[in-house]
Amino acid sequence: MASEDDSLPSSRINMGHGFMKSIIKNQVDRDNYDKDVRHRQPKAKQGGAAAGTRAGKPALQVYTPPFRSAGKREDTVESRLAGRNEEVRLFTLEYEDQYGAVHRTPVYKGDDASILSQRFAADCGMTGLLTQVFARRVSEEISKRTCKT
Repeated sequence: MASEDDSLPSSRINMGHGFMKSIIKNQVDRDNYDKDVRHRQPKAKQGGAAAGTRAGKPALQVYTPPFRSAGKREDTVESRLAGRNEEVRLFTLEYEDQYGAVHRTPVYKGDDASILSQRFAADCGMTGLLTQVFARRVSEEISKRTCKT
């Protein structure tokens, strides 16, 4: 039986084959490259630098489109009428739109209810029928307050 074992081909890898030689060469080259890279790196990392000191991305400025929030609107009825003399201010008109933003404008003694309500409705995004009802209500409130004064 000993003669049978000698006649079988060995189950070991032939290290003399060209493919194995190229694999070994690649491994040696990779080891040498890693050693060179480690040698070139600054030795500051070995000093125990803090783990959280990595430089991150700079803070980006976020674009907020105009008229996204009602509080930042510049072209409102209130800003257009801000230059008026406030000696006879009747009341302040307030309206909360469907998004929860509150729109305000002062109403003065000589104001025309239809013009005021059209401008205010345009700023608030009201529909046509709601604008007419709104104008009627503003007119009633103006007439109530002008009779008292």
